[in-house]
Parts: sequence; C-alpha cells; structure tokens
Amino acid sequence: MSHLANLINGDAPAKTIGDHLVSLSVDDRTDEVRSLSRKAVGDLYRKMTGQRPMTLDDFVPPSLPSDARIPHLGINTLPVFRTFEKHFTRATNREDELWGYNKQQNQWITGPGYFVVHPAEEGSELFIDYRAVPGEDIPGWPKRQPNEVGVSKLVYAGMQDDMRFICDGVCVGKARKGNKDLGQYFVLVRGEAY
Repeated sequence: MSHLANLINGDAPAKTIGDHLVSLSVDDRTDEVRSLSRKAVGDLYRKMTGQRPMTLDDFVPPSLPSDARIPHLGINTLPVFRTFEKHFTRATNREDELWGYNKQQNQWITGPGYFVVHPAEEGSELFIDYRAVPGEDIPGWPKRQPNEVGVSKLVYAGMQDDMRFICDGVCVGKARKGNKDLGQYFVLVRGEAY
C-alpha cells in the first residue's frame, strides 16, 4: 500500500495529504494516485470537503503560453478502464473558459468526451461541464463531436464533474448528471504542457 493510501485510510487531514503529494515529482505523484483502490479514491473526495475552491489556473497555470495543452493524468472508480487523461487548454479569445477532452483506452467507442470549464460561482465548487463543447477544433486533438450522439450519449451527455482541490497540481472529482450523484470519483495529476 502506498504512503498516500495509508494517509487516506488513516486520520490524516487534507493538508497532510496535500503536503505529501506536493513533495513528490509528477511521476511519483501519478504512480501513487494511480495505485489507489476504488474505495480510496471516493474516500479522498470526501476528505477534501472544505478545501479552497478550484480555479481555472489550477488546470492551466497562467505562466504557460495561451495555446498550451495540459494533460491531467487520472484514475477513476469504474470497474474497467480505470486510467485515463483529461487534456485542458485555454479557450480561444476567452480568458474565462477552458476547453478539454478525455483521452482513454475506450475512446474509440465512447468518443473524446469534450467539455468546457468556467470559473466557479460564488459559494459553489468548480465543475467540468460536458453539456457544452469547445467553440472550435483544437489542432492535434480529436475532431469535436457533441456528447449527445452515439455511445457518447450514454457516457457524457448531461454530465458534470464537481472538482475539489488537494494541492497544486492534484485534484479530485465526482461525476453527476443534474442533481443525480453517479457514485463515480476520480483523481487528476497535472502533467507537463505540450
């Protein structure tokens, strides 16, 4: 069991978990996160209640060029296809919006799962919104497609991911459709820009 899993399973507060992850390289963070059990991922989400609200800068730091693409390496609580990536970039000509898609093994079936992210409203958590797609195609990314067609409709249509901050470069999320909690959780580790 990894040190991160021990912290989650024990009584470690959110700050201790965040401090541990910040002390690791991106590769080691990713390894520890991707070794978590399905239960530990859900427990981690609950432990992060009350953390500071996430911002767009947590996904795409302002120090990066405006056209930077950032992979966030993840693990989820699904029974199969647990590892995946969410890629983010700033919206063209908009400072208050990020665009992104999901990269995963079964993408050829489910589609790229495009999404949009806006700043959180006062008193709310930031969420990733699959009800909207980017306003244009992004060079080097899969062709945009709506989430309401084909198999994508079963997976992404109407979905929103509520996000919680863990530490710089690491966050945890929970999927929902409207007010219905889907019982699916995931953790993301920000990778290197390309």
